[in-house]
Amino acid sequence: MPKRRNEQECLVRQEPFAYASGTFVTGGPTYEAWAEVGAAFTDAKWIVCKHTYDSSNNLVRTQWGQPSGGLVGDFTNIIGSDNITANLLSSITYV
Repeated sequence: MPKRRNEQECLVRQEPFAYASGTFVTGGPTYEAWAEVGAAFTDAKWIVCKHTYDSSNNLVRTQWGQPSGGLVGDFTNIIGSDNITANLLSSITYV
């Protein structure tokens, strides 16, 4: 079907994601990560983000991880060894 003026195609991912989170504060998780189902924490297949909350525990900012390859929001981060580690998540560059 042809598109109308200013109409964009919408893509939806039907497959589930693996999810991990760490360092909870009252407002919610500080770090979140997603990957394809079955990815190990040691696989460079994770997309990560860091949330910042205000003094009322409201989410005010989300920053996305930038791995060494320089691509922001790419599924190329490693988030831990056998489990998610705050040290590794905090050492990722977030932009």
